[in-house]
Amino acid sequence: MEISECVEERHFAEAWPLISQLRTSLSESEYQKRLAAAKAHGYRLFAAREGGVCVGVIGWRIGHNLVFGRYLYVDDLVIDESQRGKGYGQELLDFARTEAARENCSNLTLNSGFHRTDAHRFYELSGMTKTGFSFREPVVPLD
Repeated sequence: MEISECVEERHFAEAWPLISQLRTSLSESEYQKRLAAAKAHGYRLFAAREGGVCVGVIGWRIGHNLVFGRYLYVDDLVIDESQRGKGYGQELLDFARTEAARENCSNLTLNSGFHRTDAHRFYELSGMTKTGFSFREPVVPLD
């Protein structure tokens, strides 16, 4: 398996079918808009390819806060449904861990929806620990 950063528009387009498996309520046009905004704030997307075929993607950003100091936050991690169980997710998570260390981060962190029980099992088996709950409230923008 080869992991490389998505830098060209064709790479982001290639990632869309996988992202859509994770972000099911997101349209492709909204993906493009959000992707552009996220990239402007440090978001990076990486594709895992096997035999030239994209089998998984992981997207993250580096942040700083009072809880963790410098941390790597995984926004997106998805393996194509037809390719799950082959170790690609573990390789991408290990890649993120290595990058977090290289970037001098003290933590690798992510959120996962309650309904994603298979993902939770994967993260726990990979050595991650559940540490809390995420809370969210929609806000209507003023502009």
